[in-house]
Amino acid sequence: MARESGMLLERISRLRKGFEEARARGQAMVPKIGTPPGAGLERPAVLQGLGELLQNVSGSEVDALPSPSYLTHGMRQLLSRAGQIAERLHWLTADQATSHGLTKGSAIAALGAIVRSVATLPDSVTVQDLRLEGLKVQLMLLEQLAENLEASQAHCNSRKRQLMVLARLLGDLHASAQFEGNGPLEPCRLEPVVAMVLEFARRDTWREGLWIPAEAVNDTAMMIAADGWNVALVMARACLRHACPSGVELEEVVLAGLVHDVGMLGVPEIQMKQVEAWSATDRGVMEGHARLGARLLEQWLPGAAAARGMVLWHHERPDGTGYPDALLGAEIPELARLGAVTDMVCGLLLPRSNRPATPWIEAVSVAVRSAEVGLLDPKWVGVVAALVDSPDEQLAS
Repeated sequence: MARESGMLLERISRLRKGFEEARARGQAMVPKIGTPPGAGLERPAVLQGLGELLQNVSGSEVDALPSPSYLTHGMRQLLSRAGQIAERLHWLTADQATSHGLTKGSAIAALGAIVRSVATLPDSVTVQDLRLEGLKVQLMLLEQLAENLEASQAHCNSRKRQLMVLARLLGDLHASAQFEGNGPLEPCRLEPVVAMVLEFARRDTWREGLWIPAEAVNDTAMMIAADGWNVALVMARACLRHACPSGVELEEVVLAGLVHDVGMLGVPEIQMKQVEAWSATDRGVMEGHARLGARLLEQWLPGAAAARGMVLWHHERPDGTGYPDALLGAEIPELARLGAVTDMVCGLLLPRSNRPATPWIEAVSVAVRSAEVGLLDPKWVGVVAALVDSPDEQLAS
């Protein structure tokens, strides 16, 4: 009997020991959420990289951040989401902006404000819980901004691809007139570019889609393509806001804008980058680009008569001082008159080797003054100027 009792007590002891070990392992696996400060917790690991997080995203030195010794589970989750957003911002280009002018820099500043708010919290669970909801709202807005920036960059990348397509097409079009055996080009090659211009043109924000590089583009075909893109986009927006010139479809307006300066590929590159004044011979070569472009377009698209007229006469002036035919007033087709306005404005927007880019409002002011002295059609100058409605937009431009 005594032996059986001893065995039972030994068994109970082993069970008790096993239970204690299991309970200890279970407690070790439970996260210490809501534990009050002063319970011996180490500084949360999520806070150790706050400074590095901001520094990596912004690319500049960041002052050391204070750190509470304790963060609630909710705050840890918030910082984890902030880290995910930081990773998304890291892959955006520095000058990327949304259609409303918000930039990657705006997003980084907002992220920094959220991180610093968390870093300066007291150890109090109550205070952190009270602040959590407000910080969640800020983080949600920041996530939306990051999504908008990513979408804008995707559109920017697509636009750049279409610009490269356009540049190659313009080069092929010019080469087809120089070398025998190339054969006619396929008009359908330009359809995706026209479609993307129209997509941007139908958006609410006037400046979205304009391609304005920080510095002059050295590649001549790419520069002509960029100028053609901007001219086509502004012409399309002017037509959508007002109306297309009589008898011209919107797609042909865009086509005319895209190829309006294809003849410039016949001008020597050294002359295009020349800073000093042109000689009479140089000017003759430059002015010859209008006829060359019209001839190329006629070979490629014989039925696009309106677009050909725009290419040929977008340097004509109502007072008869333009080229190549010195047309007067109503002798200039309406599409060419619209093209003359957009060509002047958009030509100023792009930086050149001898000058920086001109802001939109200043470029439009040049067009207004030109209309006052008979160099541009006042009607289409007014339509283009009205694309920017509010004073805030004008100042932002």
